[in-house]
Order: sequence, then structure tokens, then C-alpha cells
Amino acid sequence: MGAGYASWGYRFAGDLRISLDSRLDLNFSGSALAEPNDAGKLDLISFYEPGVSWLFALGDRAQFRLGADLVLLVDAGKDPIPGFTVNYSIDWFPVDPLVFTLEFAAGYLDDKFYGHTDVTMGVALGPVEPFIGYEARSIGEQYVGTASAGLRIWF
Repeated sequence: MGAGYASWGYRFAGDLRISLDSRLDLNFSGSALAEPNDAGKLDLISFYEPGVSWLFALGDRAQFRLGADLVLLVDAGKDPIPGFTVNYSIDWFPVDPLVFTLEFAAGYLDDKFYGHTDVTMGVALGPVEPFIGYEARSIGEQYVGTASAGLRIWF
């Protein structure tokens, strides 16, 4: 299989935030989770989460956002499942160059509760921030948690 494959499956994701001068952000997020099924093939589900957020507090060491996202769960061979979340996030810069980010989102996916939490720690190297963390999703009674790593570009 490809990079990032393990016997339990793999995950890949991408996030884009466009910050406007009015403190309004346009957010585009997508991720895919794959895991082996009983037939030895991979089951794939994808999440697409476009949204908006407002940077309501900004200081030298922290920034706070509140927003809303549309959620679309796509499971191969089935109809997409729509939903929404309300979210809150904090970026904390305790000492240069460390960045800690905490994001909470809660809402509904179809008729089930949907929760999404990200916790990351990164190092700001100019406008670039490599990070590691953990991501957890809860859909009704189902829980999916995975380690994460990536790169943010601040501009």
C-alpha cells in the first residue's frame, strides 16, 4: 500500500484557513480514514467540513475563534450524510517558538451527535509550523481517534 499504511489502516487530511482583514476566516477541511474489513480490503470514509469562523480575541500570546462548519460524511457506496458543527479554537503561544492548538466542535451528523477534537503542539519557524497531535471524532456511539502530524503555514 501507499505511504502511511499500517495493518490497522491509515488516515490523511488537509486543512486550509483563509483569514480576511475583517477577522473572518474561511475554513476548508477534509480527511479520509481507511481500515481493513473482513474481506481483506480497505473500507474508506471521508469527512468534508467547509465553514466560517470569527477571530474574536487576539493577543500577543493567544488567539480565540468561534465558528460553524457544514459536515459531509462520505462512505463508499452509500449516500453522503450531511451535518453541522459549532466550533471553538484556541492557539496559544506560551514561549517562542512553541504553539499549542486546541479545537472543539460539536453538532449533529444526520440524527447522531458528532464531536470532533484536535490537540496539537507545533514549532513556529517563521510562517511555517510543523506540528504533532491527536485527533478524536465521535459519531453517536462510535469513536475514532488517531495521532496526527502536519504543517501549518501562517500568513
